[in-house]
Amino acid sequence: MGGTISVESTLGKGTRFTVDLPVEFVEGERGNAPTASPVLATIDGTRVLLCEDNDFNAEIATILLRSRGVDVVRAADGRAGVELFAQSEPHSFNAVMMDVRMPMMDGREATRAIRALEREDARCVPIIAVTADAFEEDIRLNQQAGMNAFVVKPLNRDQLFKTLTELIGR
Repeated sequence: MGGTISVESTLGKGTRFTVDLPVEFVEGERGNAPTASPVLATIDGTRVLLCEDNDFNAEIATILLRSRGVDVVRAADGRAGVELFAQSEPHSFNAVMMDVRMPMMDGREATRAIRALEREDARCVPIIAVTADAFEEDIRLNQQAGMNAFVVKPLNRDQLFKTLTELIGR
């Protein structure tokens, strides 16, 4: 990209990394950032099934989602998530957030089980992988299991809302 990276380090004091990249501003784009993000408002009133075995992670995700008006139903593992989805009214969930690594039934297995259910919404409900593993191979395996997108752990609020808005935004 034509830039430079430099490092200055002093034992016991710290390290400074400097990255310089040449950037060209296109006339008219500087200072035109929107003042309010439409991403934050468009998922209000949706309902998400959150499959997450870690209580702390589930609490953070729930707080984030509810702060944007999302109704959250939690399942403590993949098997419970499949059961909750199967017992719900068709189209009652706008999306499923699926932790990839869970006991009883992992997220990929749970996704395949949801996709195999004999109901229309099981084939089309967006399922979002929630994972710390976002390498190309992991993404490919998630897609093969039937997942539509992924967000990385720890959750990044902007990435989460952007992904949900793209998949279920109203």
